[in-house]
Amino acid sequence: MPTADAHIPTDRASRYLGQVCQHVKQMSRMPHLLQGGKLAVEHVDWSDTSGTIRFARGGTYGAPAAPSNTGA
Repeated sequence: MPTADAHIPTDRASRYLGQVCQHVKQMSRMPHLLQGGKLAVEHVDWSDTSGTIRFARGGTYGAPAAPSNTGA
């Protein structure tokens, strides 16, 4: 299964992670956005430090939210 990693330094990692997970959870309730079931979401769970999105067709998106170490 393909994988990808990204590291985005920010002082608001926890906030942004929560926003992404909430958005995906809301999208999963909108059938008009799920044409062909490509974005069918089975489960969304998050905390201040990590988030998990599990898709119905297989595959999981996992995201840790760690404080930036850039000193910015």
